Amino acid sequence: MSAPRKKLSGCERGSAAIEFAFISPVLIALIFGVVEYGRFLWMRTTIEQGVESAARYGVFQNKLYNDKSIADWVTPTSTYAHSMLAGITHLTVTVTPSVVTVAGIGMIQVQAQYTFTPILQGITWGVPSTITVTARQPSQ
Repeated sequence: MSAPRKKLSGCERGSAAIEFAFISPVLIALIFGVVEYGRFLWMRTTIEQGVESAARYGVFQNKLYNDKSIADWVTPTSTYAHSMLAGITHLTVTVTPSVVTVAGIGMIQVQAQYTFTPILQGITWGVPSTITVTARQPSQ
């Protein structure tokens, strides 16, 4: 073995940089995956709470507008649902009244559909791209 080669064989300079180069892509993907999954859960929980609140509000509107047409209590419910979910873009909210009543209370279903877009495409395995949340009040 030549002298320079023998001198470098025991040298460990730069090994930490090479190890970091191998580990860093996996670590970065893991961190972004956790952040994206947290964003997804936060968005789903926010939409669920807004939809459930709007459905409860819709039942109350039915009591207020009991002697009027269905549109008179569906429109305020839809407006309330949109106000509860105001900060969320690309959201579709549907309010569906039901003519079936339980103990004189009108049934209402509020549904929200949201298209979730990850910040970085391709590294968020298991995070769905569409969130659909449905609430119906009163619960049967």
